[in-house]
Amino acid sequence: MFRAVEAQAKRLKVLRSEFFARAAVRLLATLEDERVSASYDEGFADEDSPQSAFTRRAARRSLLAIEWKDK
Repeated sequence: MFRAVEAQAKRLKVLRSEFFARAAVRLLATLEDERVSASYDEGFADEDSPQSAFTRRAARRSLLAIEWKDK
């Protein structure tokens, strides 16, 4: 892994620390996207799903409060 990171950092002409910082930003964005997707799935699940009505309403309220932005 170290060699692969070194090679990519060199190709991008950035320091290794900058490469890791960029990777961390991407990972955090991915994790946030996954959290929002899970919340959406929970909030808009079929009425027959095991989630309680309260959980679905709470998830829907949370989703409606999000200020969505294009990437």
